Parts: sequence; structure tokens; C-alpha cells
Amino acid sequence: DRSFRRVQRSQLGEQLAEAGRAVLRGDGPVSVAFPIGNTDRSVGTRLSGEIAEINGDAGLEDGELHIRLSGTAGQSLGAFLAKGIDIDLDGVGNDYVGKGMGGGSIAIRPFTESSTAPQGAGNACLYGATGGELYVAGSVGQRFAVRNSGASAVVEGTSDHPCEYMTGGRVAVLGPVGRNIAAGMTGGVLFVLDVDTSVKAHISDSAPAPRRLGSEDAAELRSMIEAHVSRTNSARGAELLADWNEAVKAFWVLRPSAERTDEEPRVKSQESRVQTPESRQNGSDSLPLRS
Repeated sequence: DRSFRRVQRSQLGEQLAEAGRAVLRGDGPVSVAFPIGNTDRSVGTRLSGEIAEINGDAGLEDGELHIRLSGTAGQSLGAFLAKGIDIDLDGVGNDYVGKGMGGGSIAIRPFTESSTAPQGAGNACLYGATGGELYVAGSVGQRFAVRNSGASAVVEGTSDHPCEYMTGGRVAVLGPVGRNIAAGMTGGVLFVLDVDTSVKAHISDSAPAPRRLGSEDAAELRSMIEAHVSRTNSARGAELLADWNEAVKAFWVLRPSAERTDEEPRVKSQESRVQTPESRQNGSDSLPLRS
């Protein structure tokens, strides 16, 4: 039998679509709660499609639909999420969380007692997003927020290639970061915590030059972390806020020159970057000569 295997549609997707229909009928705001498993793929996509069919890009009013989930989500949780939908996941996401999302919000709180950042979601999360918010009280995989053009996100670590080709939006990383940071980034803003002075070695040669935060940058970052803590109860975020005056000194900001808000000293590219045989071999685009 050479026919393609047919995968049964997630019943959870239909249950959420029905909740959305109730809101569209004027019965909102609505709050629902369900368990989720890794066979529940693209949860929230059918819901957003039905909302878009009626309301277009306007979506729903803020806070109209609140979805609480518990468990391990399948791929593409909240893909193409519409405005007015808030998803809270107590558990773990998979690949493509928030892919193409245009509004709403997703908050992920992994079950863990670990002292290190747990894995909160997989690869290619927030790919091509145009709006909305994502908060993950843990780390994520490769190619986070690639081609993001308008979403705001806070995570506690990433693997390689974060914020590649980003053209808009805001991202804050509160933990370890992989190599090739912000390759081809032409818009938006990226905040990266650098507790061990290794971040500059992982920044792509085609990324905006990193610089320390000015007052406006610091205020923007703090508001993002406060929202992150509010949505996820993040211990990492709370720790940074508790010693903010010291914590903020360990962050770099990458913001293309056209979007800069502060005229703080920036790391000059000719002084901070150099190609070496080692960096070419391991794929890292640049290494600092001096700080």
C-alpha cells in the first residue's frame, strides 16, 4: 500500500474552534481548559482561521478568549494565532510554536524543579510571526524568531541562529545563546544576557553591532521581563528584576541603526570582529578582539 498515512485531526482543535464560535456569537469573554498531548498538532490554527473568516485581521477584542492547556503540545501550537486569543500552556511546547502568529499571546511554563532553564519549546518557534507575544519560561531550539517582523518574545535561552533575517518586533533572551546570532537582521530589537562574556563571539558578522543598554533600552527590556514574569511566574525573570541595576549591565542590545533610540557607545565593527580560521570552521561569524 503506497498511499499516504492519514493522521486523525485533533479533537482539541475542534473544541477550541467551538469556543471561538461562541465568542463570535457574542457570548464572550470565554475561558476554557483542556489537556493536550503531542498528537494534538496545530492547536489554535483552525480557531484562528474561523475568526479570520468573519473578522479578518481584526481578530477578537483583547481578552475575549483565554485557553488554558496542560501537557506536552504537538507541533505548531498557536500557529497563525489571531488577535484576542491568549494561550497558557503548563507543560512543554514542540517545534514551530507561534509560527506565523499575527496577534494574541502564548505563555509556556514547563513543569520542573531544575535550577537550570528547562527546555520550553523546540525549533523554529515564532517563524515569520507578524504580531502577538510569546513568553517561554525555559529555553528554545534552533532558528528562534527567524523572519519575525512584529512579534514580541521573551525566552530563557536559545540554540543556534536566533533572530535570523528579523525585520521587526522585539526579542529578549535571558540565558545562553547559540552561534550565528541575528544573521541578516535588518529591523526590530534583540536583547541578550551575557553572563560569561561569550555572546559577542557568537554574533553574526552580518548582524547589527552590539552595544550596552542606554536608559530607554533598559526601560523597554525591563517592561518585557515584567510581562514575562507576570505570564509565566519565571524564577529567572524575577531574579533579574530583584537585582536590576546590576543585571542590566550584563545585557547587550542589537538594534539596526535606523531603529536606535539611545546614542550610547556601540562596539565598533572594525575593533570587535575578525574572521579567524576557527570561526570559519565552526560557523561562528565573528570573534571579539577586545571589549
